[in-house]
Amino acid sequence: MTFDLEYFATICPDDDPAAALRWLGRQPLPVILEAFRLQTDLLRQASSRKEGNAPPGRFPEFVLAKLLAAIGKIRGTEEALHRKGALAPEVTRRIQELRIAGARVKSPRKRPKKETVLRVKFGALINTLRAKGLGWREIAYYLSRHHHFKVSFAYLQRCAAKQRNHGGS
Repeated sequence: MTFDLEYFATICPDDDPAAALRWLGRQPLPVILEAFRLQTDLLRQASSRKEGNAPPGRFPEFVLAKLLAAIGKIRGTEEALHRKGALAPEVTRRIQELRIAGARVKSPRKRPKKETVLRVKFGALINTLRAKGLGWREIAYYLSRHHHFKVSFAYLQRCAAKQRNHGGS
């Protein structure tokens, strides 16, 4: 498939489309979704105004140009916010919502590997040793000596307390 780069250059709103797409790639998922939502709105507006249904065979260039226009709008509002420009409260609120949603999308915190090993592999043994009256230092020494698993007594105690508080989950 060949692309008409001359046509694209005439309708492209951005001087450096690759930089705009890289910027979009670094954004959290809600911002990316917002860019595609804006692109869809721009495509609908163009078709309703009859200004710009893409010429035959040039639809990919047209769609990409609308995506770049959407990215430009989002970047513009972000830059205005950084410059502390005068933005309407609803625009500022929308940016805030996107940022909050982006923060929530991050993957949930995983338990540290050592904590998981303590819980799964040695949980029953630690409970048994505690029931026999051993202290945390002695259990840490026991795990180091007999199972070659080095752990500090303080970390062992913290993990056990966390497991007790969260009901063993």
